[in-house]
Amino acid sequence: MPMPMSFNPRAPLLEAIAELRATQDPLALLQARTPPLATLALLLPDYRDRQLTPGRESDRVSGDHLLEAFLDYMERLSTEPPGDEDLRDAPLLENWCAGLMDPFPRLFGQVTGHPRLRLNARIFTSPYCQLRPEKGWARTWSRFYRLGQYDRGVLDGLKRDGVIGSHSRIIEPWL
Repeated sequence: MPMPMSFNPRAPLLEAIAELRATQDPLALLQARTPPLATLALLLPDYRDRQLTPGRESDRVSGDHLLEAFLDYMERLSTEPPGDEDLRDAPLLENWCAGLMDPFPRLFGQVTGHPRLRLNARIFTSPYCQLRPEKGWARTWSRFYRLGQYDRGVLDGLKRDGVIGSHSRIIEPWL
């Protein structure tokens, strides 16, 4: 699955957000399912479900307002830096690299300090929205990560061990 020439490995969803805002029919564009639009298309239902708060159904965002609220949220995830508190509590991802997997841009590596994963688990993250290796952090759909040592070979190791599919490929974050 080829990435568009304008793909930005540090904020892979920003150009797709702008493209959706500029089109007359954003839902049709989302249905095309080409990366990184496919990432947004697959995250939109999760965002919608997060809006359902028991007892507050009347506050629920829907229709065009849902899409606009979602794009605003994704733009914030893709542009806003973390606060000190965000990074203090963030898991550490060591021996990490960025890659493209089905069709999400993800981080791969070994995690410590994650609230739900065992110590030193080899993982792939939820889709990442922002990557700043020179500042030592990344933002995924679900959380911030502190970044340790970069290791381009981690992706090949996960493929070899059958943890991820053979179609996954590396994304160099400093291009």
